[in-house]
Amino acid sequence: MGAPHMFHPTRHCTWFLLCCCLLVTCYLQDTLLFAASTTAPTSRNVSATKTSPDRTKMRRRAVRRGFAWIKKYIEKHWKVLSTDGLCVLAELAVNDDIELKKQVITFGQQIAKRLITIFLEEDGIEDKDDLLEAIEVLGYADVLQYDTSKLLAKVKKELVTYNTAKKLLGVSLSELPTLSGEPLYDLLIDTYTLERASAHLSLNLRRSVTLHHVLRLLRQRTYLSFDQDKDPDKENAEDSAYLATHVVFVMNNYGQLRLPPSALPKVYPYVRRNFHVGLQNKDVELLAEFLDVLRTVGFDETNDKMVAQGTAFLLRTQKQDGSWGDWEQEKDPYDALHYTWCGVLGLRGRGFLKGTKFGHYIKRTLHKLQSPTTRRAAKR
Repeated sequence: MGAPHMFHPTRHCTWFLLCCCLLVTCYLQDTLLFAASTTAPTSRNVSATKTSPDRTKMRRRAVRRGFAWIKKYIEKHWKVLSTDGLCVLAELAVNDDIELKKQVITFGQQIAKRLITIFLEEDGIEDKDDLLEAIEVLGYADVLQYDTSKLLAKVKKELVTYNTAKKLLGVSLSELPTLSGEPLYDLLIDTYTLERASAHLSLNLRRSVTLHHVLRLLRQRTYLSFDQDKDPDKENAEDSAYLATHVVFVMNNYGQLRLPPSALPKVYPYVRRNFHVGLQNKDVELLAEFLDVLRTVGFDETNDKMVAQGTAFLLRTQKQDGSWGDWEQEKDPYDALHYTWCGVLGLRGRGFLKGTKFGHYIKRTLHKLQSPTTRRAAKR
């Protein structure tokens, strides 16, 4: 039989102090985690916070399954999808999954070759829309790695006819402030297309209305939140949301560049304020695009509650065939593709590139867009 339990003051004080330290440590951890979900991450806390291996594997597996479905769908509808099919492949080619990247690039080269063959036909470029799509194909060659020499020669000839912004983009600089809705969205994408191809080819394809002009205009606009839209269908808020996300996609070259939240003074808080709408409505496309924006500024599911919730939703709602959404009900192949397009891009691992020509352009553009006060603060 052992000795009876004895009260030892020094030992009990030591245990008391240890318990206090543990409580304080837990409190500080909870506080820091909460702060991480509401403030911009610094390079230190992003690099120090690693995504769990299990969650990384789940995301990677889901993205690979999504690509398998996308590949089959594009193969079947590539002519109708045209450059939209190539666009999703160019985006997906920038990721941290080396094996997937190889597969995407190989398939992207096949689709690009088919499209270039069509554009090189005698009547392959009949109007400005055809010309802009041909230029779009030129721009994607930087990541998908295919030859564009013949197409570039034809594009240069066609540009002689479309030698003004009005002819090529359908708008003059003086008309720019009057734009809103779909025309403004289209101009954002078209000027980005010209800028991306110009950067990749070291060739000036720009007109008097440039991406810089459009981004400067959008800095002055406000985005309509879903709780501000009084219409039951929330159509205006939805249009505003997709315009906001595509401002980010244009600025980060569709996933190639990492941006700080300060580069998105209106879009970043807008995404935070409206993220819950995607979850509540189980809207795969909206939620995935919001998730893509948050990953762009450095958040992941380990340091941000919204990203964790969005990631869990996408993993949970992916279908057995790798797709997302009710795509079978869509008549337009683009609309059918868009569910899974968004799903894989919301989950894919980031593969940020450094030192790109377009990256240098965006850096200069952001500097010009900043107010003098913001520039002085950044220098300090």
